[in-house]
Amino acid sequence: MTDRKYMIKTKCRKDENGDIKSDSWITTSKLLEVEGHTHYIVFYPTEGEDIGKKHYVPLANIHYVKEL
Repeated sequence: MTDRKYMIKTKCRKDENGDIKSDSWITTSKLLEVEGHTHYIVFYPTEGEDIGKKHYVPLANIHYVKEL
């Protein structure tokens, strides 16, 4: 089975300057884990400036997870 790639995007929010912003990352199925008991998605981005850094994003803050 090949690795599936996913884009994870957070909900939009206003930053300190009042601009609307959201974060997004690309990861693979091997590096994506949903921790239901703690209500987080845990992953390591495979592209962009955060490559290899472990991320914990609350499920309530996720806008979508899309397969690429």
